[in-house]
Amino acid sequence: MTQHERHTTDHSWRYYRSAFRRRSGLFPALAPLVTIIDRICQRGYSERLYAGASLDNLVISTHPKPRDHRQTILVIPKEDTVEFRLYAEEGEAEVCTVALNQVESTIDSLLFRLVADDLET
Repeated sequence: MTQHERHTTDHSWRYYRSAFRRRSGLFPALAPLVTIIDRICQRGYSERLYAGASLDNLVISTHPKPRDHRQTILVIPKEDTVEFRLYAEEGEAEVCTVALNQVESTIDSLLFRLVADDLET
């Protein structure tokens, strides 16, 4: 990864963390997205993945501007749950909805798979 790409990935995570943190004051359902971003940064995935948004949902991607859903994770906060949609390189989306206390273990697993899928392509 070049220095510019690293700057871009870091910037994307800081930007969306700040945006979701501000919006979570008015829309508390967005608060888990801040926790998820913190987890991504703690685990070092923020150095190789990009953050984005689609409406009030978090998009995690292997590309700075994904053209389609491939190689992305869409994170959709709900009232008491979070829905994750993993879009691998090929095939259909894998959807799972988890309780808030399962968010960290679920995102860890999905991130590992997303990065592993990216290494294979």
